[in-house]
Amino acid sequence: MKSLRTITVVTIAILAAQALAAGNPPLKLIQRVQMPGIKKSFDHLTADPKGDRLFVAAEWHSSVEVYDMKTGKFLHSIAGMRRPHAVLYREDIDRIYITDGDDDGGMVRIYDGKTYEQVKKIDLLPDTDSIGYDPRTKYLYVTNGGEDAKLSYSFLTIIDTTSGDKAGEIKVDSDTIGGMRLEASTSRLYLDEPDKKRAQKTIGVIDRDRRNTVYSWQVPQSKREGALALDEGNHRLFVGTIEGVVVVLNTETGKEVTQFPIGRGTDDMAYDPQSKRVYAACDDGSIYVYLQTDADHYKLLGKVPSAPGARTGRLVPEISRYFTAVPAQGNTPAELLIYEVQ
Repeated sequence: MKSLRTITVVTIAILAAQALAAGNPPLKLIQRVQMPGIKKSFDHLTADPKGDRLFVAAEWHSSVEVYDMKTGKFLHSIAGMRRPHAVLYREDIDRIYITDGDDDGGMVRIYDGKTYEQVKKIDLLPDTDSIGYDPRTKYLYVTNGGEDAKLSYSFLTIIDTTSGDKAGEIKVDSDTIGGMRLEASTSRLYLDEPDKKRAQKTIGVIDRDRRNTVYSWQVPQSKREGALALDEGNHRLFVGTIEGVVVVLNTETGKEVTQFPIGRGTDDMAYDPQSKRVYAACDDGSIYVYLQTDADHYKLLGKVPSAPGARTGRLVPEISRYFTAVPAQGNTPAELLIYEVQ
C-alpha cells in the first residue's frame, strides 16, 4: 500500500507540473455574480453540497446571502443580524447555525433550512465568531469573549446542535482567537490563539473530551490570528499567517517541518486530501494553490487572481468548485467569484 501511495503522489505531482508548464492554472474563473448593495468585507463561506447552496456571511451587511452553487443564482438573504461570521449547515436535520457577534453582544442563531425562519438563538458573549463542528457528537464549538468582551480570556462554548442547548465551555487563556480545526480520529482541537501582547502566535491543542488545553505550540513567524487547514492522514497542520507565510507543523510533535510563501492577510485555507492541494485565499487579491508532493514538501501550482479584500474562500470538491467573495471596489459592486478546479 505504501508503494502504491508513493506512486499515486508522484503521478499527481507530474501531472500538476505538466499542467503548470502548459500554462493551465489550478483554478479557472468561470462566473462572476454581482452582489449589489453589499459594501464591505465578507467573512466565511459554507457549502450545502446536496442542496447546491452556498452560504456567504456578509458581516457588515448584517446578513447571510444564499446562492445556488451550480448556477450562481441568488436564492435568499437571511437578514436582521449584528455581524454574522461563520455558518454550519446540518443536512440531516435541515438546520442552519450562524455565529453573530460584535463588540456589544453575541449569539448563535438557528434557522430552518427550508423557510430560513429563525427557530432559536443562544446568547453568548461579544465577539461570537469562529466555529468547529464534531460530526460524531454533533457538538459545535464556538469562540466568544476576549478583548471585545473586556476580558483577558476567551471561551469555546460547546453547543449541542441537536437540542440547540449549551453543553459546556472551555476557558482559553487568550483574549483573541482565530480559526480552529478538529481531528476526526482523535479528540484534538487545534486553535489559533495569539498571546495577549500580540508578540507571539500560539497553536493551542485542546482535548475535546477532557475539555482543556494539553499543548501550546509557538509559531514565531506570526503575531496575529490567521487561518488553519489540516491534513489529518499525514499529521500536518497548516498555519496560515497574515504576514504571508504558511507554517507546516507535525501534529505528533508540534515541530515545524517546513514553510512556504503566500499573500498577506489570509483568513481561509483548505486542504483537499484527494488532490493533495492546499488553497489559501489572501487579502492581497490572490488565491495561492500548492501541491503536496509529500508530507514535508510543497510546490506552487499557481497564484490565481481574485481581487483585493477576497480573504475568505470555500473549496467544494464534490462539484470541483472554489468560491470567494469580493468586496465592492469603487463603482464595481461586490461579487461572488466561481472557479472551476482544474
